[in-house]
Amino acid sequence: MAIQFLSATNIDGSVTAKISADSNSTYTGIVISENGLLKYRTKAQILSDIGATNNVGTVTSITVQGTTGLSGSGTITTNGTITLTNIDRGSSQFIYKNIAADSGGTAVANTNNDTITFAGSGAVKTSRSGDVITITSTNSSNNFVSSASFATATGVLTLNRSGLSAVTVDLDGRYVTSSGVTSVATGNGISGGIITTTGTLTVGAGNGLSQSTTGLLMSGSYTGNYSIKGGLTTEATININNPASDKKISFDRTGGKAMSIEHDATSMYFYNETDAVTMFKMFNAGSATVTGDFTVNGGDIVLGGTGRIQGVDTVSSNTDAANKLYVDNAVKVKSITPNAPASLKLSIVGETIEVLFDASTTAGIDYYQVWSSDDGGDFGIIGQIPITDIAATMTVVDTTFNTGGNMAYRVYAVRDGVYSAPKTANINYTVAALNVSSLSVINFNTAYYVQYEKPSSRFIDHIEIYMDSQTTQAALSRSNAGIVYSGQNAAYMQNVAKSRNFHQFWVEVVTS
Repeated sequence: MAIQFLSATNIDGSVTAKISADSNSTYTGIVISENGLLKYRTKAQILSDIGATNNVGTVTSITVQGTTGLSGSGTITTNGTITLTNIDRGSSQFIYKNIAADSGGTAVANTNNDTITFAGSGAVKTSRSGDVITITSTNSSNNFVSSASFATATGVLTLNRSGLSAVTVDLDGRYVTSSGVTSVATGNGISGGIITTTGTLTVGAGNGLSQSTTGLLMSGSYTGNYSIKGGLTTEATININNPASDKKISFDRTGGKAMSIEHDATSMYFYNETDAVTMFKMFNAGSATVTGDFTVNGGDIVLGGTGRIQGVDTVSSNTDAANKLYVDNAVKVKSITPNAPASLKLSIVGETIEVLFDASTTAGIDYYQVWSSDDGGDFGIIGQIPITDIAATMTVVDTTFNTGGNMAYRVYAVRDGVYSAPKTANINYTVAALNVSSLSVINFNTAYYVQYEKPSSRFIDHIEIYMDSQTTQAALSRSNAGIVYSGQNAAYMQNVAKSRNFHQFWVEVVTS
C-alpha cells in the first residue's frame, strides 16, 4: 500500500503558532505561506532570500534626517558616523523675548538672533561698552525760580528763573492796597472808616439793627424779610415787639412742610403753609381751637371749671360730664395693645389641669380669657376672669378635656376690646388605666348574665366584654377570647352552646 503525503492545507479562519523557546541559529527551516498554501522553507533558502551569508545579514546604510530645531547628516556603515546639530538654541533657555517701554508699547523678538536698539533723544544719549549700555543726560544745568518781584504800580508779578527767561503775571485789578479803599459807605445801620491793618466796621442803630456786646439785635421797624440761614444750632430767643397785624414768622424745612406762626388783632395761628390749613388757633381770651384729631399719649385730660365737654353735655343725671363713667365713655382714649400675662404655669391635679397665671403689667385690664387645645385640636375658651375677680395671681381649673396627650393653653389679657399677645404653655396628660368594679357573672345554664359597676370618669369611651369557651378550665385564656359586646351598658346577657362546659368573661374599660 503506497504512502500518501499532505502536499497543501487551506485554512479558513485563524491559527495560533507556537514558537519554541529554544529556537536559535540551529533551526533548519520554517513553514511559510505562498499563494494561499503552506510550504516548508529551508534555512539556506531563507538566507539566500535576504542576501545573507554565514548566517549574518548586511545593512548598507542608514540616513539621518533632522526635525524642528535639529539637523543631521552621515551614513551608518560598519564604522559610520552620525552628526546632529541644534539650529534653534534659544527656544529652551530663559531669555527675554518682550521688552516694554513705560511710555507704552512692547518690542517683540522676531527671531532668535533679533536685535533691540537703545536710542537717545533730546538731552539724552546712549553709549555701549562691551555688554554695558549707558544712558546719559547731556543737559547739566538746573532751572529754578531764583527770585520774585511785584510792581505795585502796574500790578505785575515777576518770577526770575535760573537759566531761563523770567515769567510774568499781570495781577492788576485782583488786589487791594491799604490806600486803595479809603472808607466803607454808611447806611442801613452800618458805618465804617478807612481800611488799614487795624480798620474796623461798625454797625449802628437803624432799620431794625443795633449792636451790643452779645451781637446784633433786631429792633425798630424794617420793611424787608429777616432770614436765618443754616438753622438754629443752639437754643435761641427771638423777641418780636409790637408786630403789625396780619404778619407772620415762617419756618421752612428742607424736604419737609413749611409752617408759619401768624398773628392778627384777636388770635395767634399755627399755620401749615403747604396744605393751607390752620392747625392750631389760640384766641387772646385764652381759648384755643384744634383742626383735626387731638391725641394725648401717656397723659391725662384734666377738666377744669365746670368740668363739662361741649357737644356731649346736656346737664342731666345720665349725661353730665361730671359723671366719670359717662366722660370715660364719651371721651375715649384710643386703646393700646395690653401686655400679655406676666407668667403661666400648668400642673396636673387628679383628672384636672390647673392653669395658674400672673396679671398683666398693663393697668386697666377688663378681663382675662383662658383657651385650651386637646392634643392638637382647635383652641376653645374654657374660662374667663371678670374685672371683679382680677388679682395679682389667678387660677382656672380645666375639667373640659376628655382625652390624653399634649394639652396646650393660651391666656389673654383684654382691655377695651383689644387682646394681648397670648401667654402660652403646654403639658402632657396621660389617662390612667380604668377598671370596672363589683363584677359578677350569673349562670343560667344556656346563658350568662354579666353585670358590673363602671368607674366614675369622663375619660371612659366605652366598655368591651370578651369571652373564651373551652372543654377544660385550664385551657381558658384571654388571648383566645373574642369580643362579644362593645357599648356603654353596665350589664350584658350572653347565650352559650351546651357543647362547651367552661366559660370565662373579661370586662375592660376603653379610654378616649
